[in-house]
Formats: sequence, C-alpha cells, structure tokens
Amino acid sequence: MECIHRWIDQAKTCPTCRKRTQTKDIIKLFFDAPDVDLMSQTSTPEEQIARLGNALDAAKAEHAQTLKELQTLMKRILELESRLKTEKKKSESLGMYQEKNRHLEHMLQDQQQLKDRLK
Repeated sequence: MECIHRWIDQAKTCPTCRKRTQTKDIIKLFFDAPDVDLMSQTSTPEEQIARLGNALDAAKAEHAQTLKELQTLMKRILELESRLKTEKKKSESLGMYQEKNRHLEHMLQDQQQLKDRLK
C-alpha cells in the first residue's frame, strides 16, 4: 500500500483511472498473501500459529480502524445531508422573497407611472 500512498501524494490522481483523488480516499480491499517465510518449513507449528495469530491481530486492528473511519464518514454524511436540507429550505425561501420583491418593484413602477400621469 505504501507505493499507492506515494503515488497519490505525488500525482494526486488514481494510478488506474487518473481521476483526481487524495490519500484519505484509499480503501484497502484485499489482504496480502502470507509471506513464504511465514510458512517456511523450518518453523515449528507453534511458531506458525503465533505468526498467524499476530497477523490476525493486525488484520483485526486494521479492520477496527476501518470501521471507525466508516462510522466517522457516515456521521459526516448525515451532517451534510441535514445541512443540504436546511440550505434547500433557505433557497426555497429566498426564491419566494425574490418573487415578492419583483412584485413590489412592479407595484412601485406602476405607482410612479400613475404619479407621472397626475402631474
């Protein structure tokens, strides 16, 4: 994964599709195959079990971190959706006020024309 991080830090694009991206957008979707040394025949079964246990613990920690990031992102999405809803309401209100303003401007023009006729 380090090579991907380096690429994005330097190029600011996806190495596959060249879409603009950031390091925080990377999601690991695979696990590296175990090293051949990890399962070498010179290791005892107990050593292999200990190494696999450590690898499992590391994978669990990474998974927990990913879940934490997911929860943070989901919370941010909810906040942004709420903000969007509020902004849409403001926009609708603004449109209503703009229409009222146009109507009042027309009334003012009509009033000015009537005043000019009376002179």
